[in-house]
Amino acid sequence: MSEHHTRIDTDQLLAEIEELEQLKTGNTQVVKQAEIRVEESINQQRRSAENLQRALSKERTKNIKRAQAIVSSMKQNSSSVVRNTDVVQNNMKQLNDAIIEASSSIGILVQEAKERASSAEQLYLELSTDFMKTESFVQYRRFAVDMQNAIRERLSKLCNKEVSDSAMQLMTTSVIADIYKMDLLVTKGQALFDINWLEAKRILESTISQLKSAKSENYEEIGNHQSELLDINYWTEGRFNDLELELKNLNQRVSEGYNDSSYSNEMLMSDLNRIVELEKAKDLIISEARIAYNQSKMREDQALAAMDILIEDHQFSLVGKGFEGNDRRESFILRMQRHTDNAQIEVIVSPTSRIGEYNLYFRLDTKTYSDESVVRSITEALANDFKEAGLKIDVNPHCCAERLEPFNIARPTISDAARHLHNIPEPQQHAQI
Repeated sequence: MSEHHTRIDTDQLLAEIEELEQLKTGNTQVVKQAEIRVEESINQQRRSAENLQRALSKERTKNIKRAQAIVSSMKQNSSSVVRNTDVVQNNMKQLNDAIIEASSSIGILVQEAKERASSAEQLYLELSTDFMKTESFVQYRRFAVDMQNAIRERLSKLCNKEVSDSAMQLMTTSVIADIYKMDLLVTKGQALFDINWLEAKRILESTISQLKSAKSENYEEIGNHQSELLDINYWTEGRFNDLELELKNLNQRVSEGYNDSSYSNEMLMSDLNRIVELEKAKDLIISEARIAYNQSKMREDQALAAMDILIEDHQFSLVGKGFEGNDRRESFILRMQRHTDNAQIEVIVSPTSRIGEYNLYFRLDTKTYSDESVVRSITEALANDFKEAGLKIDVNPHCCAERLEPFNIARPTISDAARHLHNIPEPQQHAQI
């Protein structure tokens, strides 16, 4: 700390910061819209599942019936599935058991298909038609594209008229078995995808709605029964808008990814992990905005308290005041003048790197204050007055008189000379927002 300034200890501010209100998300309309969008996502999954079920033959539906029932149960509690390890393990065990049971029944289903067909050719035709019904479904392209290609190639070979009836039947039944296996592979893969996708959508819609509410509902008291809307993006150096934009981009990516077979479960999980990180970052960013705002307000309040003392106890009047560069994130500057002798004094309340700690600088003009003992008596008197007013400060009285440059009322500034003399830090490089 420079010998030319005083230090403000703001324990009270720290206490207030610890008691920051939680983000309000009570904008009923915004929350309702988010709930509607989540419901639309659920309906999207439901429609996709229904379309697939209609395309599947009875035999293929029968093969995945128990697995689908477990999947439906998992979806109903998708939030718990993703967040609770025990629930995840239990549901996955049930799903795997269902897949194993279905796999063990494939032989029976194949035999039933053989018995229904009057010939190997009929069996082949039914198989080909059944296969083509599900070939274009995004679930199959996402989780079983290699199996699809292999089955398609094997079916093309069966078109060869030179293949004997017995050989065709043997080859056909083998393909049928592989189709049933493919169905189970897709069912399992899509189950995990749907659960993670729905959880991602729920977090996205909830977080985006909370950010929207934050921009319109976070008010701060500014005195005289008035309040102002907290500009969260301003106080966070643009990080709020960055967060909002990334979430919107992720929302678009996840939404469009549902019907994009190239959007794998691995990609989805990576996005979901990032979404969870951003959900947590949301609360931190809003708290940072509140802290930055409260610190700025405290700097202003400290300076205004000093102004009242100088007016009431020392016969000074206001020359000008404001934040450096009209940026509320910077130092607050107060210039006062005494009408009896035109003596001027400047008070600068500057932020530090520590939350709840500020530096207070006195600048006395040389036109009136040239004697060091006079300077010391003035600073000591002001320190006592500040303490009596409840401002907790530690004063080093060894301030020296200096030449005060004209005060820029339109845009308060701290001169390079003043910074050098008092060791005042340079203003921060704020993001352009």
